[in-house]
Order: sequence, then C-alpha cells, then structure tokens
Amino acid sequence: MKNLNFILFSKEVYGNTDWINHINNINKYSNYNTVFFGKGIFDGKLYYAKENITSKSFFILFIRFIKKIYTIRNCSNIIVIRFNKYNLIVIFYLYFYKIFNYNISYYLDVRTLYTESNNKINKFIFDSFIKVSSKFYDNTLIINSLIANKLNLKKFIILPLGIDKNVIKINHESNCQNNQIIKFVYVGKIRQDFHLFLSKYIDIVNIKSLPFTLDIYSYHINDKIDNLISKNTNILSYKGILNRDLFMLIMSNYQVGISPLPLSNIFDLQPHTKLYEYLQSGLPFITKNTEGVSDQFKSIIPGWIYNDLNDLELILSNIITEYDLKKDLINLIKIDTWEDIYKNVIVNLFNK
Repeated sequence: MKNLNFILFSKEVYGNTDWINHINNINKYSNYNTVFFGKGIFDGKLYYAKENITSKSFFILFIRFIKKIYTIRNCSNIIVIRFNKYNLIVIFYLYFYKIFNYNISYYLDVRTLYTESNNKINKFIFDSFIKVSSKFYDNTLIINSLIANKLNLKKFIILPLGIDKNVIKINHESNCQNNQIIKFVYVGKIRQDFHLFLSKYIDIVNIKSLPFTLDIYSYHINDKIDNLISKNTNILSYKGILNRDLFMLIMSNYQVGISPLPLSNIFDLQPHTKLYEYLQSGLPFITKNTEGVSDQFKSIIPGWIYNDLNDLELILSNIITEYDLKKDLINLIKIDTWEDIYKNVIVNLFNK
C-alpha cells in the first residue's frame, strides 16, 4: 500500500481528545501521512497532524481540500472524515474520485448525536443527516453500540474511548479525612444547565458547611457562572484553559472530578471521555446517571451518579465516608489505552 493520507475535516476540534491520540499513534507507529483540515484549535494548538491545512474562510478551506485530494488521487488511501454539516458536499467530491480509483476506502466517524440544544427539529435533521451520509461510506466508525442502534446503522465499527496509560495511576493520597478541604474539579466545555448544578452544589455546601472547593477549567464561562463564582469565591474558582500537557500533574491537586450533564436526555447515550481522564488521574467522579455511563462502566461505578439534582445532597454528604471505597473501585476498571485502540481497530482499517 502506498502512503495513506489520513484526513480530518471538521468545523471545530476543541475537546476532541480521541483524534489527538489517534493521530499521535498513527504518526508514531506508521509512515502514513496525516492531514488535518479545519478551522479549530486544541488548547491553542492545531491537531498534531504532520500537515495542517487551515483557514478562517470555509470557501478557501474547501478549495485547499479539493487541491489536496487531487494530489493524492492515485494513491491507495483510507480517508476518514469527521462528521459535520458540510459532510454532504465532501461526499459528492470524494465519490467523484472513487469512480476512478476503487482502492480508496471512505470511513465516516461519528462521535456524537446532536447535543447542541433540545430543539427536536435540529436534532432530527442532524441525526437523519448522519444516517443518510453513512450510506455513502464503506463503513462507519462509531463511539458505542447505543448510538449505532439509535441511528439504525446496519454496518459499523466500534471506535471506543480510551486512556493514555495501561495502568491507571493514583498518584496522590486520599485527602478526605479529618475535615480537611476536599477539592473538586471540572474540566471541559460549559454546557447547558451547568449553572443549575453549581447552584445546587453551592446551596448544599453552604447549608451543611462542607469543607469543599470546586475549580473550573474551561475555554470560557458565561455570565451565569461568572455571577455564581463572584458571590462564592470561598468555594468556587475559575482557572481558565487547562494546559493539556500538564493534565495529570494538575489533577493530582484534586480529589473528585465532576462531569455534570444537561437535565434533558441529549447526552444520555454518550460515553464520556472526561470520566476516563478523571479515573486515569486517580479521581472518582460525580456525573448524571445515563445509559451511556451505565454502558461505559457496566456494574462497577467508581464514583457517584445522580438521577436528578436533588440527589446531590445525599451524595455530597456521604463523600467523606465513601471516598476511599469509590477510589478503590478505580483499580477494578479495565479501559483500553489509545495505543490498544490504534493497534486493534485503526490498523485493521488500514490493512483492509
């Protein structure tokens, strides 16, 4: 096989931990060329591809995309296109080349269903678009079987979440005894209803005088979150963007990772990268009880899950006494590393 050109085409890439790791492993273990197309950045950096083709203008970006595809038209390629709203345009263009080169294989990667809002019309359009698009590809890569079943996909390959290390490192001791301050952390995008979680957390911590603090690492915070922080600086703090290269080191300062989800069901089928990252850092977590979380961890939940925000009072009240038990459960969790996933899934795609 000639050099494979691995192409991502995405509107934004902030937070896409999966493909950061996949590209790193492709670069590390193969001679394949990796190319990123898109507008986004990841913590101030472009994807770690060997070649980055970007533009703030979608039109210019698309022209560059066309030119690049033309230069590789005679190679045996596997091209992976991340799903986005421009996917239909890309499909027609790629299939123009497939007519003349049957060695090219196309894989559609689906990491998520529609999660931007509760708008049923937008959700229907987005999810239907994925279903239709998948018909044009040789196969669909998908994050779990729950989403595949929801989309009624007949042909798909599971490309799961992973972690960086094959042994989860617990690199700090429990600090939940003798009423010492217990440090909670949140890392990620500020999603809808996050302010409701914070409000409930603040009320419980203040009323019960719990020795808790919570630090937030995010690209930005909205006015509602900023207002809550300004009124509760003794227990809440905004730290800005987290340096991904120092993730494990920074997490060693905390005891519990939180991953609140919207009160609606828009995330109910998703597994959560953030939960694996917390566990890798030795942190049990607090998150919403969903089908995706249950599928992700089966019968062992190394943390606390809530059905609604009223459950937080009991959870927060019991964290000190239950902490060591939950932390010990982390050692029972088996999670594939990104390296394992590369060798067991992605390499098989390349060799077909």
